Amino acid sequence: MASKKLVIASLIILLVTVPIASIIYAQNPIEVYQLYEYTQRVEIYVASNFSYTPQIGENVAILHPTNEFQRVYAFEAELSIIFPNNTILNVTDYSIERDHDDNEYIVFAIPSKLPPESRVVLVQKVQVAKRNMRLHISEAIAGKFEDIPEDLQRKYYCSPEFIDSPVGPFHTNIPELKELAFSLKDESGNVLKTVLNIIQWISSNIQYEAGNRPHYPEETYRNGVGDCDDQAILFVTLCRILGIPSYVQLGYVYIHGTTFKGSLSMIDGHLNYTYENIGWHGWAVVYIPKIGWVPVDLTYFVGDISDMESRIVGAAVTLSKTITVYNVISMDYIADHQQLVDTVLRFNLYISQSEKLVYERGIIEERNRNIVIIISVVLICEVALLLFSLLRYSKKKSEEEAFRFKLQ
Repeated sequence: MASKKLVIASLIILLVTVPIASIIYAQNPIEVYQLYEYTQRVEIYVASNFSYTPQIGENVAILHPTNEFQRVYAFEAELSIIFPNNTILNVTDYSIERDHDDNEYIVFAIPSKLPPESRVVLVQKVQVAKRNMRLHISEAIAGKFEDIPEDLQRKYYCSPEFIDSPVGPFHTNIPELKELAFSLKDESGNVLKTVLNIIQWISSNIQYEAGNRPHYPEETYRNGVGDCDDQAILFVTLCRILGIPSYVQLGYVYIHGTTFKGSLSMIDGHLNYTYENIGWHGWAVVYIPKIGWVPVDLTYFVGDISDMESRIVGAAVTLSKTITVYNVISMDYIADHQQLVDTVLRFNLYISQSEKLVYERGIIEERNRNIVIIISVVLICEVALLLFSLLRYSKKKSEEEAFRFKLQ
């Protein structure tokens, strides 16, 4: 009788524990990060006949950000200068700096003048892990324009005082862009509906076309073509005109088995690059009241092409193979790109750049791993207890049957 009660008790405990374990699993899903190693090598050769003053970020290595979906496990950077007489200066003095767009950099202290025929070599390696994002959006729960905090509008340069005094590449003062933005604003004031209207317009009117340089929003609008970050810049500009906080993010995507080699044609072979398993990409990030910050990817997304929401919930950055590198909130990186071109030609610089991304392995997040271990141990113990109880009950029954047989 005691053995039977033990079996029943073990079964009840197991039946109670399984749904509890299911609830715990649901509230603490297993987060699997994909770990990559990113390697970059940049060499700049000064071919001019006069000394060169560094001015295009030769001494800067950007630090990959860590956030809810991305982890940086290791980072190292080395910079050396090779002088014409083949002596080598390994630069060890550096500082870590943060810009106005919340990006962090390692800045090496290099000489203010570099002689002709010298070389600057910067190498950095990063171990970075990324997991998938799970996004849920709904027009029914999205807030209205009056729900957008004013301090957030000021921080992202979309409050009224900035519209005619634009910041960065987001030219919110262009009349035709203003007219377009207000024509796409949802009549009920729903911010998500407005964002989807902007996505719809860009998807219908701007064709994808890769270019040698980034473009200002009015260029993309007038030309009707643009690549990933061109379209993201136009999107952010239209959002800011309406007072919707938004900015551009840049990063790279793991593309297994690919190698891209090329040269920036506008500077006549002065910049040559090689990319292995990697493709650079740009997208937008926008604030939806009552939902929060969400990505918007107009050129690379997973989902139905006719469904505008797929540009959000299926954006490339939601995938574990897309790594975020830096934000463009106020920096005019289009002007920076033109400065790079001008400087390279003026000082007769030759730049060789190689980047490689290697997939290493999957990693279960520590917090989730502990939960998995605890629940697994408990369930194994309960199953073992149930089996023990069944065996004991079966043995008891066999002994009782054998005893009755002897009595007969």
